[in-house]
Amino acid sequence: MDEQLLKDFFKEEVTHWWHIAKRKLIRGFLPARYHRVLVLGVGGGCLCHELKQSGFDVIGLDISKEAC
Repeated sequence: MDEQLLKDFFKEEVTHWWHIAKRKLIRGFLPARYHRVLVLGVGGGCLCHELKQSGFDVIGLDISKEAC
């Protein structure tokens, strides 16, 4: 994946209403008793980052090495 495209994608992931709502929805479905989360298709990595900040052990996989 092109480095600039990845930067743009991350910026959109942080600010776009769809991505914000999606992360909030996912966090709402994850009970506190689950400590490990596998994220398939990390994109810009915003979900992984937020889950890690919340104390989850996060493993992220993506087809793009740069995204990982």
